Amino acid sequence: MQIDRILGIEGAEPPPTCGLQPRSVARLTAKRVYRARIERFRHLGEDLFADPAWDMLLDLFICQGVRRLSVSAVCLGAQVPHATAMRYLRLILDRGLAERLPDVLDRRRTHVRLTAKGVSAMEIALERFAS
Repeated sequence: MQIDRILGIEGAEPPPTCGLQPRSVARLTAKRVYRARIERFRHLGEDLFADPAWDMLLDLFICQGVRRLSVSAVCLGAQVPHATAMRYLRLILDRGLAERLPDVLDRRRTHVRLTAKGVSAMEIALERFAS
């Protein structure tokens, strides 16, 4: 399909899963989905696509256990106006998919991370994408 070529995924093989733990498969899939999103924005324009909650969940999942994301970083990653990003972040938090954590070194900053429920939900969704 032409859209697959535009997105740079034409003929792309799914992420390798042999011997990988389910969490590894989900992380590889998340990175692939994230890259496809960036390519989609680059070739088709950001103004056609907005899925801030999904973008935030992908960012949080990819960074889980690797690095901490501040509220500001999560909002910037959604690539929507700050007020819109905060509204979607509130929904994610209210559904128990993520939680806020104070920065022990800088009280002005708050970090966000997925909860066990959020990690589990993302793993299930991403494993289904990979299959």
